[in-house]
Amino acid sequence: MNSDKQLENTGSEARSDQKTYDLMANTAADRAAMWDICAGVLERPTSKFVNELRADAVAPQIRAATAWLGDEFEAKDVIGALGAFAGRSNRFSAEDDLAELTREWDAWLENPDVEQFIAQSSRDARAEEDAWRKGELEAAKTLRATQFQAIDDNFQQLVAWSENADENTSSLVVQVLVRIVAAHITAESGRNLLGRLERQRGHLQMKFD
Repeated sequence: MNSDKQLENTGSEARSDQKTYDLMANTAADRAAMWDICAGVLERPTSKFVNELRADAVAPQIRAATAWLGDEFEAKDVIGALGAFAGRSNRFSAEDDLAELTREWDAWLENPDVEQFIAQSSRDARAEEDAWRKGELEAAKTLRATQFQAIDDNFQQLVAWSENADENTSSLVVQVLVRIVAAHITAESGRNLLGRLERQRGHLQMKFD
C-alpha cells in the first residue's frame, strides 16, 4: 500500500472514530441532563420548579434527554401525567402547589444520600462527555465503568427511597416525580425499578383532583 493510500485510510479511520466519540459524548450529555432532572426532584421545591411543572416544561426536557433510548424508554405514562398536572393548574394556585410539594418533600423525598449520589452521577456523566469530546477513549471508558459500579453499589438504597416515597405519598404529582427518577434508574442500571413500583402500586392515574 502506498503512502498516499495509507494516509487516506488513516484519515478515514480517524473520522470514523471521531463520529463514534461524538455519538458517545452526546449520549453522555443526555444522560447527565436526566440526572439533572432527577436532582431537581431531590432538591427542596422552589417556585421556579413548581412553575416549570405547571407550564409542562419538564416533559420536553425528559423527551430530549431520553430520545437516544427510543422505544426502550418505558415511562411514557410519566410524561403524560406531567401534562395532566399542567392541565389542571388553572384550578389551583402556584402557592398551593408549592405548599403541597414542600410538605411531601419533607415527609418522603428528602434524602441527602440519594441526593448526593444523583449529583455525583451527573458530574461523572459530564466528565465522561468531556473525555469523549477530547477523544480520550480510556478515560471515557473508565468513567463509564465507574458509573456502572456506583449505581450497582447504591441500587438498594435507591430502591428503598423510591418504594417508600411511591407507596406513602398522598400526592399524585410527587408519585410522578418519584417515577421520573425510577425510570432513569431503570435505564441506567438495566434493572426495572419503574416496573417494580408499577407492580406494587399500579400505573399512574391521569386525574388530578
